[in-house]
Amino acid sequence: MKNISEMKCSEFSELIKEELIGTAPVWKKLLVISFPVPWLANINESDQFYKLFNKKLKVDDINSKLQDYRIQFISPDKDYMVEGLSKVLLFIRTKEVSTFSKYKKMEFDVPEDMLGEFLIGLTDKKENDFNDYMVKPTKIRDLFVCIHASRDICCGITGAPIYKSLKEKFNDHNISSTRVWRMSHLGGHKYAPNVLDMPRGRLWARFNSSNIDDIFDSNVNLKEVFNYYRGSIGLNSPYEQVFESYVLSDSRNMDYKIISDIEMLNSELAKITMERIEDLDNKKTIFTGFVKLDGYTKSIDCVTGAEKGNTPKYKIDQFEKLA
Repeated sequence: MKNISEMKCSEFSELIKEELIGTAPVWKKLLVISFPVPWLANINESDQFYKLFNKKLKVDDINSKLQDYRIQFISPDKDYMVEGLSKVLLFIRTKEVSTFSKYKKMEFDVPEDMLGEFLIGLTDKKENDFNDYMVKPTKIRDLFVCIHASRDICCGITGAPIYKSLKEKFNDHNISSTRVWRMSHLGGHKYAPNVLDMPRGRLWARFNSSNIDDIFDSNVNLKEVFNYYRGSIGLNSPYEQVFESYVLSDSRNMDYKIISDIEMLNSELAKITMERIEDLDNKKTIFTGFVKLDGYTKSIDCVTGAEKGNTPKYKIDQFEKLA
């Protein structure tokens, strides 16, 4: 066995059996932009990114306009894109705070020399000014695989083979209605590989190519994939992510709407009532229970092997299916 100082952060996380659930970020607005590789560690702080805006805005002004959005980048892919056009995907969560099913998606094909102007217009809520660039809405699924090695080596080492396997599995997106993209840092490189499934907002991690059919097929045994699930980025808290994972394992499939009510009884204990409404037949089921903060897990730095920070972990204290 390697010494801890020789381990990568993802190896250490797996060694100590750090649980994944409840570690997904919470994003209300996700803006995905195609951007050529190679990528720096922080793409949106690079000169190459700011050049998109043709120096019409100062850096601080650009950051101010984009601050309400989680910005992610994808590597251009000729299978899904037209030469000379940049791909922009905007995912927005429902305005109903307690309700989540999937993100509303808007897709645009934008001339490369218009991309900066387009992004500013989009963040100024002027998307209707760019109807000519809007792609006709479809029910296509987008799988985003983090391969951002310049940010963390774990993502490059583990993400690349997963991207290759998923790309081969869904090689004809016109038939599978699934696209597979290489994406920038999703957060949580110690859980690598990380794959974000949109527009559902589910984040999967720490699996290998042999698990791909288990997780991404249309007929999934949800109890078998439980350990690969970090949670839904569309829920409001890690407490709800943990609770929803138990709802998911009770479900026939992944297609349902959640109405969540959370009451923090103290700083470490939440009472949650969650209603599941299935897409297939609108069947409603109510679940209730408690989720508590259950301590913290240590991490290590990939480069130095030194311990750094603590990640909160959560535990179901009670889970009951009412009806």
